[in-house]
Amino acid sequence: MSQDQAYIVYGCGSCGRRIFSERRLLGQTGVCPVCGAQGPVGGALGVVNIGNPSAPAPAPAPAPVQAPAPAPAAPAAPPIAPAAAASPAASAEPKVEPVPVDPGDRRRAPRFKVEHAKLDIENTANRALTGINSDLLHYEIRDLSATGLSFVAQGPKDGRSIRGFRPPEIKVDEQIPITLHLPGTFRPVVVTGRVARIQQNGTKNEFQVGIEFKKLGDDAKVALKKLADRATPS
Repeated sequence: MSQDQAYIVYGCGSCGRRIFSERRLLGQTGVCPVCGAQGPVGGALGVVNIGNPSAPAPAPAPAPVQAPAPAPAAPAAPPIAPAAAASPAASAEPKVEPVPVDPGDRRRAPRFKVEHAKLDIENTANRALTGINSDLLHYEIRDLSATGLSFVAQGPKDGRSIRGFRPPEIKVDEQIPITLHLPGTFRPVVVTGRVARIQQNGTKNEFQVGIEFKKLGDDAKVALKKLADRATPS
């Protein structure tokens, strides 16, 4: 065997660089002097070049091409939530209940209670004293009739009062514009009412205010009559 045939040249199976080795080591495990990868002397497919170290080693076999992974399935659409039920305040059929007759009642028409009925009155009070910085005061209507209504208002603190609070900033016999928000009506109803009474509820800072209607438009009369008819047992 000539000296040239005593050596082999093969490509590293990892980095592809040429490796020069003795032929007698063919088939044994060797280490690439470039990348340090271990592999059989002569390469995985056997000897590439024998006795001519200057010949270039062939390029390593290309890595097998893997098929692209399938795209993930689109997430399922969230279930559609059921439509929310309409609130009682927006219902065309408001809940109306008759109010028991009080022997001392001075109203000329039966009272009834309408769920979610509210009113607004203009805030003419001294805002520095009441602490209410708003153009309108909002109250829930306690009861209604064709001739009047009542609501509960909170009175401001008053250290000079025996009960610690004074009545709200409206006066008995005062006539005030009132905006009624009645369920089942398409728009607010404006009336003029006289403050008939202001009575404190026990020791609390709550005052029951009674209003007598003085001026009612046709829309107000129609709305009140419809509610009164619903409250009347058939």
